[in-house]
Amino acid sequence: MTRSFVLMDKPSPSVTLRDIASSIRRTLLALAVVCLSGEALVRAPLAAHLPAPGVGTPLRQLDLKLAALDARLAEQGVIDCIILGSSMPLLGLDPNPLADRLGVECFNFSLNGMSAAGAGALAHALLQRYRPTLLIYGVEMRAFAAIDSATQWRQLVIPRPWLQYARGQFTLEGWLLARSRFYGQLLAFSYWAEPLGEWWVTPTSLEDYDGFEPIDGQSIDVTQPLSEPELTQREIVASLRDYRILPEEWAGLEDLARAAAASGTRLVLVEMPVHESFLLYLGNGAADHAAFIQALEDFSTANEFLFVPSFGQVDLPPAVWADRNHLNRAGAQQFSAWLAARLKIQLPGAP
Repeated sequence: MTRSFVLMDKPSPSVTLRDIASSIRRTLLALAVVCLSGEALVRAPLAAHLPAPGVGTPLRQLDLKLAALDARLAEQGVIDCIILGSSMPLLGLDPNPLADRLGVECFNFSLNGMSAAGAGALAHALLQRYRPTLLIYGVEMRAFAAIDSATQWRQLVIPRPWLQYARGQFTLEGWLLARSRFYGQLLAFSYWAEPLGEWWVTPTSLEDYDGFEPIDGQSIDVTQPLSEPELTQREIVASLRDYRILPEEWAGLEDLARAAAASGTRLVLVEMPVHESFLLYLGNGAADHAAFIQALEDFSTANEFLFVPSFGQVDLPPAVWADRNHLNRAGAQQFSAWLAARLKIQLPGAP
C-alpha cells in the first residue's frame, strides 16, 4: 500500500508591532555604528589624505577654501580677517601686504561670480564658524546687477541647506553638514565626475593656501578703445548699459552687515578698482558709477562701518591691469599695499 503525502504550507507567523520596532532598532543601530565608525575614520590622521569635505553646493572652490580655513584655525586657534567678494577681490586683494603693513593675517574667501546676495548668505556661515575680528568685503558694480552668475547664486547656491542652516532655518541635512565631517566627506565624492586634480584636493595640500588666486600678464590692453569682442559680451553689456542695483542684491549687502553686527566682527567695505575705460560700458558713464558709490557711502554711514572708495584714489598704471576690471598679480600687490596704508590710518584700533 502506497502512502501519499501532501505538502502543506506552514502558517507564517504574524508580524507584530514589536517585531517591526525591533527591526527598526537594529537598522538604526547598524547605521549608527557605520556613521560613528566613519566619523572616527575621517577624523583620524588618514583624513589628511582624503579629499576636502563638501558642504553640498556645486562650488568645489568653496569646499577647498573651507578646508584651508579649518586647517588655519586648527593651527593658529584664531582667524584674524576674512576677505569676501567676487573674482575682482579674488584676483586683486593680496593678504600679504595687509599682513606686512597692517599686522592682520587675512584669508581671501572670494569666489568666482559671487553676487552681493551670495556674499550676504555666505557671511552668516563664515562668521559663525570662524569668528574673525575683521571682514573685508570687496564691492563692485556687477555684484549688484542682473548678471547670469548672480541668478545662479540665488537659485543654485543660496538655497542649499548648509547656508540656510547658518541663517537659522533648520533642516536635517543642514544639521549634519554643521556637525558631521563624515557626511561632508561623502559629499566630496559627489565630484567624482570632475577631473581628478580639481576635486581630490587634500587638506594637507592646502596648508599654505591663503585663498588669493592671482594671474599674471594682460588679456586686454586697457589703453586701447573697447574692441568689438568686448562690446559683444552679452552679460557685461546687458548688466551695465542700463545699470541698476537689484533690490535682492542690495538686500544681500544688508544681510552681510547684519551678520557682521551679530558676530561682533568689524566690517569694512572696499571698492575694488576698475580702469577708467570700464566706465564706457555704463549707459550713463561716470554718473552711474557716482550713484553707486553714493549709495555705498550712505549705507556705510547709516550703519557705522568704514567704506573705502578707490576710483580716482589710487594710481594703477596700465601694465597692472589684467583687463578693464581685474588686476593682475602686480596690480594686486600695489592695490593691497595702498589699502593697507589707508586702513592703518582710517581703521580705529588697527595695529
